[in-house]
Amino acid sequence: MDHGAQLEGSYTFTNTLSLNADVRHYWSRAQYVEYHELLLDGKLAATGYNGRYEDGTSKHDVDFDAFTVDVWLRWNFAPGSEITLGWKDNIFVREGIVRQDYFENLDNTWRSPGINSFSLKAIWFLDAGSVLSKRRARR
Repeated sequence: MDHGAQLEGSYTFTNTLSLNADVRHYWSRAQYVEYHELLLDGKLAATGYNGRYEDGTSKHDVDFDAFTVDVWLRWNFAPGSEITLGWKDNIFVREGIVRQDYFENLDNTWRSPGINSFSLKAIWFLDAGSVLSKRRARR
């Protein structure tokens, strides 16, 4: 069973400065109940395999979570030119314990270590025609 939630927001400080944020949580889980053998004719047959360890825990149940946060601060300092400062936080959790409660699962995800990254990007529009014509005019 899959669940997902997303929250997006943006705030414009001025016509040249803005902040955007995206927060996403994806939860997928698989809990196996019974197993069968696939026969050559395409039918299913009973099997003695139960998919459990000796202590009774499942060998195959899986609970996967991805929680990501992206925040971008953009400054357009000249026409066609901008500087962007970004922060990303990513948490990925895969466990054999399948939780049924969404908020218990989300709390467990937040307690897991994340990967943070920062980035800085600068785009500067340079009008080559204008620069060349100014160089020619100086000669």
